[in-house]
Amino acid sequence: MNTLYIIIFFLVWWLIIRNYIADLSALLSEFHFKRDQFGELINFLSGDMQGEAPIYKFYSSLIDQLISARNRYGTPVSDLLREIKKNIILDHKITRKINSQLNSLITQYIALCIFTWGYLWQIHQMLEIKYDHSNFTFLALWQGVGVLTALALYHFLKTKTFRHFQAYFHALYMFKSLMSISWPIAKVISKSEINTVPNSGAFKHTYLRVQKMTHKLKTEGQIKLEDIDLISQELQDLYEVKLDDFYRGMLSLKFMILAIFVIPGFMLSTFSIIGGSLL
Repeated sequence: MNTLYIIIFFLVWWLIIRNYIADLSALLSEFHFKRDQFGELINFLSGDMQGEAPIYKFYSSLIDQLISARNRYGTPVSDLLREIKKNIILDHKITRKINSQLNSLITQYIALCIFTWGYLWQIHQMLEIKYDHSNFTFLALWQGVGVLTALALYHFLKTKTFRHFQAYFHALYMFKSLMSISWPIAKVISKSEINTVPNSGAFKHTYLRVQKMTHKLKTEGQIKLEDIDLISQELQDLYEVKLDDFYRGMLSLKFMILAIFVIPGFMLSTFSIIGGSLL
């Protein structure tokens, strides 16, 4: 009967969290940090930039488009590529910090699980009682669900915190490069997709700045490139602020995983062992 209860319990829990881990395979592949591609891209930007750019997030396609514009239209993109290189290095630094939070979460969780199993084994040896396989099965499954939940919530928090930066940086860099081509203003705006950047949350102020900039371009026919640089700098500053928000969110996530998946399993198994020893 205990086994049936365990099966029913985990089926119910699976129905609750399945929407968060439906893309688990893609999520796990995302956690693999591609350091070599980062290094190759930096070397590519430092060299003669022949061929396609090594793949690193959205920057690779952006760099390919800029080089294509340079070769096709004679667009001066050297300064912009240097700026992108600096931004890639900063992005790489922040990405390492983000990934370190996941490593810390999983390491702490596994350490606590190992401590729990060692503690329970020691109690069994001291009290010389038989193992209750149903309780140990429940504990193992519960700890496994904890790992999946931690990965899913980490992915949710990371996506929610940083999801709009890619669209903004891509649009601004394309917009800045296309401004150097003698194209109609409407085509520059359309090709760069500068008017499709998200307008939500912490990006509302930046969105308004972008809209004012494009409106000025449409009405006056020109803008200062410094205006684009200021918006880019605001995004860099916002990136740092959102990283602090991510740290606070991860702290809450670690506490929640501890409170739901470590302490209850530890207490339940302990009480089960003590109760069994008294029978």
